[in-house]
Amino acid sequence: MQAYQIVHCPNCGSPAERYRYLEQHLTRTQCAQCDYLLITCTQSGQVVEAYAPGLYTHQVKTAGKSLPFGERQVVGSPQLATGRRRL
Repeated sequence: MQAYQIVHCPNCGSPAERYRYLEQHLTRTQCAQCDYLLITCTQSGQVVEAYAPGLYTHQVKTAGKSLPFGERQVVGSPQLATGRRRL
């Protein structure tokens, strides 16, 4: 037997499909918008298969403003920003 419901995608927030395969003890969540996939065992909670691509650059928003590809901000140590250590 199979149960079906619409849920929010944990990756992008769009409507996603969740199927519960009761006889196989599996839950499958998939999103057509971002290609997210998660299949888990309902008895043990173990992940059977997973694929969660990152969000596209044009979807990343900071303070309500979308950042173009070339305007990324690096947060962290100075060597992350430049690729070499500062003395």
